[in-house]
Amino acid sequence: MNLQVIYKRGQPAHQLKNKIYEFDSGDDIFENIRINKKNKLFVVNSEENCVIFRILEKDDQITFKEIHRFRTDFSLEDACQNDGKFNNTLKYLGCAGEEGVLRLYNVNYQKDSDNIKIEKYHEFNSHTKSINSLDFHVEQDLVMTASDDGTCRIFNIPKKMEIKKLQLTDQATFENYKFHSAYFSPDEKTIFTIQNPMRGASYMSVWTIEKEDIQHIQNTKLHKHPVTASCISKEGLFLGIGTGDGAAKTINTRYYDIESSKHPHDMVVKGIDFTGDSRFLITGTPEFDIDFLANVRPSGNFSTFVKIVVIGVMISWLIDYLYN
Repeated sequence: MNLQVIYKRGQPAHQLKNKIYEFDSGDDIFENIRINKKNKLFVVNSEENCVIFRILEKDDQITFKEIHRFRTDFSLEDACQNDGKFNNTLKYLGCAGEEGVLRLYNVNYQKDSDNIKIEKYHEFNSHTKSINSLDFHVEQDLVMTASDDGTCRIFNIPKKMEIKKLQLTDQATFENYKFHSAYFSPDEKTIFTIQNPMRGASYMSVWTIEKEDIQHIQNTKLHKHPVTASCISKEGLFLGIGTGDGAAKTINTRYYDIESSKHPHDMVVKGIDFTGDSRFLITGTPEFDIDFLANVRPSGNFSTFVKIVVIGVMISWLIDYLYN
């Protein structure tokens, strides 16, 4: 039996309260849930299939139901889908996996009737190995993929063409590295990529983006072992990672450094996401071990320093006012 479980967040905020809903997925083993919060839909991967669910909310209760599924990988026998995601406007659905092909679909969703129509738009065959993740640009019609072939590639959707290949050129450090994931920042100015070695330390790289001009600016060491799960917070201020040895970390995307970290699990982290307010990173393992990591500096060092200075000035002014 494979269960998908929804919990209500409790008090204190870093604990799960009561179970709201439990769904038996039968023979499906769902991975990598991608939620489109605006339309209350989410996409999951089950081997070679893309499965779409709608989230139903009524009287403080949450359930979900399957509204569509289809096979996405065709060229390789037993090839699995690794990622599927809607863009922000629900115009496109992107699917990619082990065969290294990115497929885009046009989406026509009738919310009132739960009728969703998926039609193939285009496929990109630039990668030579498995695609691990994909992400859509917030405003522009761009989609980005991260692959085991050591590249991230950015595609212009209307033009149906690749416009940029991101590759780390420092071969002394990054030889044989694979891209685990890649994210466009919500402010549209930055790209974050996470890459893993055959063995050894994992890294994050930062790239600036100005229309179609993309420049690499920095690499940051993340952990001594590979990253196995990652996410970006809603406002884009933090990245979250889980690792093969059970560690969890948050990265401040303004300063490109580790914000907080702990080692809550004794096995690989496979599920990860931030709470809505980005105060906590939730991590999970295949054994259903769930943990919360607090952002110990949610406003950053500089912001905290400014607040201390302002409070100090106000206290000094108040003392001077009262006694003089």
